[in-house]
Amino acid sequence: MKFISALLFSGFVAMASAQTIEPSGISFKVSGSPDFPILDTGAGSILEYDLSADRIDFRLGATGSYDNPFFCFDFSSPDSAAVTLNATDANGHAVMDAVGLASELSYNLADTISFSPSSSVQCFFQDNAEQNPKFGLFGELADNQSTETVDEGSLFSDTFAAFPELNIQYPSLQINSGESLSFGDVAVSPGDVIDYKLVIENTGNAAADELAFQEVFPEYRTVNDLPESHFTAALSEGIWRCVPSGNAVCPGTAVENPEIPGTTEGFGYLRFEPGSLELPAGTSSLTFTITRQVMIGSEGSINLFAGAVDGSGSIAKNAAAKETLSILEDPASMAFVQQPTDSVLNEPINPAVTIELLDDSGARLDVDSSTSLDLYLWTSDENSANRIRNGVTPENGLYTFDNIVIETAGEYFLRAEVEGLTDVDSQTFIVD
Repeated sequence: MKFISALLFSGFVAMASAQTIEPSGISFKVSGSPDFPILDTGAGSILEYDLSADRIDFRLGATGSYDNPFFCFDFSSPDSAAVTLNATDANGHAVMDAVGLASELSYNLADTISFSPSSSVQCFFQDNAEQNPKFGLFGELADNQSTETVDEGSLFSDTFAAFPELNIQYPSLQINSGESLSFGDVAVSPGDVIDYKLVIENTGNAAADELAFQEVFPEYRTVNDLPESHFTAALSEGIWRCVPSGNAVCPGTAVENPEIPGTTEGFGYLRFEPGSLELPAGTSSLTFTITRQVMIGSEGSINLFAGAVDGSGSIAKNAAAKETLSILEDPASMAFVQQPTDSVLNEPINPAVTIELLDDSGARLDVDSSTSLDLYLWTSDENSANRIRNGVTPENGLYTFDNIVIETAGEYFLRAEVEGLTDVDSQTFIVD
């Protein structure tokens, strides 16, 4: 990303007071989907009708925790539908672009506007199950059919059916340009810059030549110089790079990087309409490396969702993926777990002294953290002190000091100091 790296983040950007958008009290649903709140932006009617263009525009999606992804693609020709829906979500991301209606919008007494899509429309969303909700095409977790093998002793084999086989995954990420990590094994802190990979692959015996694809995530952005973010945790708009393999073709609307043939780069969220990407038969893939910053003030978790589908109809191949990044909670306090015990002069204190970071409820923050701790050795009369450890960071919320050696006999205590937290003292102990 050499030519746009200068535009990457400088310093930390905080989540500021956002423009006001709020649920209108009216919800929207596609056949079989959960209800999605229609948002009131304060600009007038929640549904904007452009009768000259036969289109209806609106904004949808709950605010708060980003856990209700929704987006649709229409595989018909642009002029085939009499009336089209055009929607953005709470991020301002396009999630429906000229999506055709099979019939008119219907409105019932439960304050729900229902949408029956035409047969050329494919929609992704997450079901409303309380435990382990599934994300995928029409709320079903994508289950790509594998090609059946034919027994060598068979007299006939069906070689007429040829289908792409799609797969999407988030294989890895880096935090602040560090080592490559796996999702699920790490947590991030507000202010971190993350580089994560999103891979779309076709391993089938036919090309995915009608491929449509989108990734959705909670975004912090600036609109007309005003901050706009409606989620408890958000990422910056960010930049991305696409690298093809196996004769795949990256989106042609992006700016090509001349240093790597076929590689393209761009800004913002990823949405590519049918035909914008190409995945030939065999093993071909597109690897997106996406760089975004975790906004200051974020708390809880960040959910990422991606979906791809090759064409319309119930037999169209599709794939979906989702990942969650937990955000490290700021520690509220700390406490000694293993207190220092009386010890022998010039011998390490045994067992090792340990100190834990605690959240607001008094539970250990059981994650790695960049929160550094300084440890001081004080005489029991508090007349003198000596810093014996500097800038120690915890593993799984626990600081461990396994080689504390004291060279002067006396009665002492340890004092732990972390910026922003109240100092904590150990019990006294004797060294002789």
